[in-house]
Amino acid sequence: MAPGRLQELLGELEASAFLKEHYEQKCLLIKKNRFNSIKLNLSEFEDLLCLPGIRPLLRIVKQQQEDQNPAAVIEAGHISKSYLLGKLAQGNTLVLNDIHRLEPRLQTFAAELGWELGCYCAVNAYLTPPGTQALKPHFDSHDIFAIQCHGSKLWFVQTEGTQLPTLSTHQPVLEQVEHAQLKPIELETDDVMYLPRGSIHYAVAQQESSLHLTIGLYPIEWKDLASAIVEEMANQHLALRKAVPIGQRKEDDLSGIKDILKFLAEQTPNHVVRSAMDRIEINLKRRQPQPMAGSLTSAIESSELVDFSRWDIWVQRCPEPIQIQSQASGVRVEIGGYGFTIPLASTELIESLVGGETPYLLHEKLNGNINPVIQVIVETLLQRGILRLVNAEQKQGI
Repeated sequence: MAPGRLQELLGELEASAFLKEHYEQKCLLIKKNRFNSIKLNLSEFEDLLCLPGIRPLLRIVKQQQEDQNPAAVIEAGHISKSYLLGKLAQGNTLVLNDIHRLEPRLQTFAAELGWELGCYCAVNAYLTPPGTQALKPHFDSHDIFAIQCHGSKLWFVQTEGTQLPTLSTHQPVLEQVEHAQLKPIELETDDVMYLPRGSIHYAVAQQESSLHLTIGLYPIEWKDLASAIVEEMANQHLALRKAVPIGQRKEDDLSGIKDILKFLAEQTPNHVVRSAMDRIEINLKRRQPQPMAGSLTSAIESSELVDFSRWDIWVQRCPEPIQIQSQASGVRVEIGGYGFTIPLASTELIESLVGGETPYLLHEKLNGNINPVIQVIVETLLQRGILRLVNAEQKQGI
């Protein structure tokens, strides 16, 4: 079976070991990770810069000072290459934020990694001239994976002891920092580094220009789930909808809030927790710019599957979370904020077809039982993007 997106980043280190020993705890360096398929070369970075209207995603920065000169943009929203080349010569870094919105390969990677880790993922790219530094010492309120794509960069990193700031925490520039607590780590081409949020760091390009990607991880925190649970419970219990005595009504006695907390701890049923988690997952997927759930190719080619002898094909479910409900009119399937009903289907059949993430041979999954009703069901799942056809290249990893 092909490795998951997290495993691609980790190389030979098992994902379970990473989650237990490093995730949200301490820095990790993976040297010469040939497993990782997500890279960006200088030519691809330049192609993105040539897109019209790219300026809102572009930062031109040196030592924390950003260039906002409107001369960077010429006619029709294009960036002035001569202006950018001049800025690079002066030691400015070019940063392209959220390039997963522009590059389908990175978009798919971010969506699938985000689902594996239960977080929103965003990909930025940094092109830094030799011997220069874009940002002063600082920490981020989100975890990152840094992937070195070209050249090398020397990072100075707080490798342990992060306090895990929340995502809403201000990300300060640290004018003074104890360099004794920062460890130098050189990232060379194909190296990958993980940093938990709150880790102080900065980086300097070495003898040649450096191009690296950062994958920002924005997790769902326990406080977010707690808020969602309280909201679910408030829909059912009057006590949680009453006004809090604030201002002149404020009381010294805190027994009221203690009673509420005790009630939540003792009376919250598991199905309410599950409902809150489902709602958070749906909102998470709506935030993440998604590749088309299946693909246009799958939808178009599915219309050609009229000859039962052609059902010797491989398919795979899309990475998004799927909700399946039995209804009198058929089976309701919901994904990414929209849904549809498949008549004459059973929940058991739909769950069998979309229940796992591993590609499978459709004929074997159905035990050869392919009748006109099942054909319509499978075609619907393909056309709606729930299933997608697996090509020869993808099969090599199975």
